[in-house]
Amino acid sequence: MPNFLLTVTPYLSNPLVLLVGFLAASFLMIWRLQAVEGKGFEGTLLGTLIMPYCSGFANLVLPLQIGASAVYFPDPRQAKEIGELSRKHQCTLLALTPTFLRFCHKRCDSGDFKSIRMLITGAEKLPVPLAEEFEQKFGFRPM
Repeated sequence: MPNFLLTVTPYLSNPLVLLVGFLAASFLMIWRLQAVEGKGFEGTLLGTLIMPYCSGFANLVLPLQIGASAVYFPDPRQAKEIGELSRKHQCTLLALTPTFLRFCHKRCDSGDFKSIRMLITGAEKLPVPLAEEFEQKFGFRPM
């Protein structure tokens, strides 16, 4: 076992350390999302509430920060329902992890995301082939 892990492991059992780490990662993601504010965003955010990922916390805070309305869905694995919400509420910003973006790519119709102007991914690296396939089907490229 690497020395770093041996040194850090006792601290990881402390819930306060885990909470501070989660909050620090969440605020870093929010800081990154401020680029949206700089572009003059107006519209509706469609997000999922997945709290194990920092993007769940960012989805809660981002609309307040940029003055947008928001639509949330609790289970990001139900891509068909996410697509229907996007179509129904004419959402303009979508925030998902690449794993859940893959579900949307497979299960949603090309018209479900016609109103989306910006798609933000986070919590994991966005594979280039997925971004290209998504762009071919829906007409815009995820960030």
